[in-house]
Amino acid sequence: MRPPANSSKSATSSLLQRLPRLSTSVWLIIVGALFLIAIVPIAMSYSDEIYRQSTLNNRLAELGTQYNNLQGQLTAQTSIDSEISKLSSDIAAQRAIYGNACDSIDTTQKLINLAWQYNITITSMAISTGTAQLQGTDYPVTIYAIGMNGWIQNFLNFIRDLDKVLPSSMASDINMQPAQAQGNPDQATVTITVFCTNQ
Repeated sequence: MRPPANSSKSATSSLLQRLPRLSTSVWLIIVGALFLIAIVPIAMSYSDEIYRQSTLNNRLAELGTQYNNLQGQLTAQTSIDSEISKLSSDIAAQRAIYGNACDSIDTTQKLINLAWQYNITITSMAISTGTAQLQGTDYPVTIYAIGMNGWIQNFLNFIRDLDKVLPSSMASDINMQPAQAQGNPDQATVTITVFCTNQ
């Protein structure tokens, strides 16, 4: 049999009657305290999460900086490797220039053409091969010992223009003798050392 509804209401009202009667301000304090009890853990959790996020962001920034530094070092290392490779290629190219045997026929023709340009007659030419040092390295050379007839000014022009015709040549043992009798040609001897090249 169902209990009457009035009995339920009377039980509730008796419970309310047992609670102390408090003023409105006290109830506001109680509600505020309950609100604080509920909100403080949430706020602290939120604050901890913000701190963790800030720490992670700082760590990510540090890692990003380290990564950029490593990338810069890698780029610098690549640049250094490239420079070393280029220098090695340049050294190999320069050594190749002086590494082959001289073409004495072509060089002889260039010397004859230069002498003809200045009205010089080549009276003798002795050709030999050997080695000579250039910047501390031995290279093969062809040595031309040349006797010439002509005029001293023309001999000087011939020697001056050797660099234009044979850039790797060097004149030495230059000896010029004016003619003993007027009208006779002057005489000269010169040794021309030609470093062997691919040119």
